[in-house]
Amino acid sequence: MSVFAVGVYFVNSKSDAFTITKSSVSSMVTFNKPDLYQKDQSKVKSKMCLITFSENNSSTPTFKAKPLKNVTLQAETKDSVTYSSALTGPAPTVWFSALSKSLSIPNSNSTPLTPNPSLYTSASGLPFVQCYSKVNEGFLFPMIEGLLFFKPAIFIPRGDLVSIAVGRGGGGGQATQYVDIVLRVEGGGGGEETTV
Repeated sequence: MSVFAVGVYFVNSKSDAFTITKSSVSSMVTFNKPDLYQKDQSKVKSKMCLITFSENNSSTPTFKAKPLKNVTLQAETKDSVTYSSALTGPAPTVWFSALSKSLSIPNSNSTPLTPNPSLYTSASGLPFVQCYSKVNEGFLFPMIEGLLFFKPAIFIPRGDLVSIAVGRGGGGGQATQYVDIVLRVEGGGGGEETTV
């Protein structure tokens, strides 16, 4: 990964590459990698960064001739890096700060969005709940700015949510420990329903 004033360049060991420009980014969300056994979020060792792209934008990055919806990065707090004389320290702090500056994150204060444990904490004391989206087991982070689902990483901005319906799962009068959440998301041709 190479960070420039006008964007970010990624290349893998096989020389496959893509570029993220400022104009292609719709949001950037940083969060602790979910760990069900670590209630103290300051001790989580892996930090994640999800960068989402505007749909139907000519500057949307492509990888192997396919448009990308998002890119997820992971950095470890034990790794120390130096990006410039002004940016040195734990990898997540340095890299995510450099990305934020390079990509001019499009929100009110030009900083990445992040889940706020003081606004939402589960009964287990974590800033997320364990869930499934279709067949994918993952984690849902409720945020004021939208909903973040991790594994696979998806961020749905609050402005794109048309409705959220919540109900008990299961049928035939059977009790269940699960709750179904159906999201109606604004789309180009109407809406899309996603069950979480």
